[in-house]
Amino acid sequence: MEAETTSVLTLIAQPWATPHGGSGTSIMPIGESRLSPPQRLITLIELLGLCWPPAFYRDQIFLLALAAGPAFWILWASATPVDLASWVHLWSFSFLSLALWQPLVEELFFRGVVQGAFCTAGWRRNLGAGITTANLTTSMLFVAGHFLAHPPFWALSVLFPSLLFGLMRDRFYSTYPAIVLHVFYNGGYFLLTGIG
Repeated sequence: MEAETTSVLTLIAQPWATPHGGSGTSIMPIGESRLSPPQRLITLIELLGLCWPPAFYRDQIFLLALAAGPAFWILWASATPVDLASWVHLWSFSFLSLALWQPLVEELFFRGVVQGAFCTAGWRRNLGAGITTANLTTSMLFVAGHFLAHPPFWALSVLFPSLLFGLMRDRFYSTYPAIVLHVFYNGGYFLLTGIG
C-alpha cells in the first residue's frame, strides 16, 4: 500500500482541517471540520509554534546567539558611523514597527507557518550544524522576500540570522526564542543606525 502525504500547501492553507474517512490523509474542508473552536485555537497556536518552551533563556546556544547581537553591533560601530536613535525616536511608530512588529510578523509567518509546515511534512533531515532541510528552505524564502524590498547585499545578509532563527525553532519546537532574537537583533541594529 502506497503511503499518502499531505502537501505543505495543504498544511498552510488548511491549518485546522482534519483527516476523515478511510485510509490516508484526505483533508476535510475547513467548513466541515469536526474540531471545536477551542481545538481550532490550539491547532492554530501549534501551527504558529506558540508553544512555550521550558527555560530556553538558559540554553547555552540561545545565550550565544543572544551575545552575537552585541558582538555584531560593536563590530558595526567600529567600522561605520553610528547615528544613535533618540529617546523620542525609540517610541515612534516607525521604530517600533521595524524593531518589534516586523520581526514578530516575520517569525510567525516564516518560522511558525512555513517552517512548521515543512517540518510537519517531514523535512527535518539534518544537513549539519543542526540546520534542517525545513530551516534552509525557509531561510531561502526569507532571503527571497528581502530581495523584494532591499538591495542584494542587504537581502543576502539576512541568511545567517534566518538560519539561526530557524535553528531556535527546530531546537525548541517554538517560535518564541526566534521572536526574542529577531526583536533583539533588529532593535539593536535600528538603535545604532537611527533608521526608521
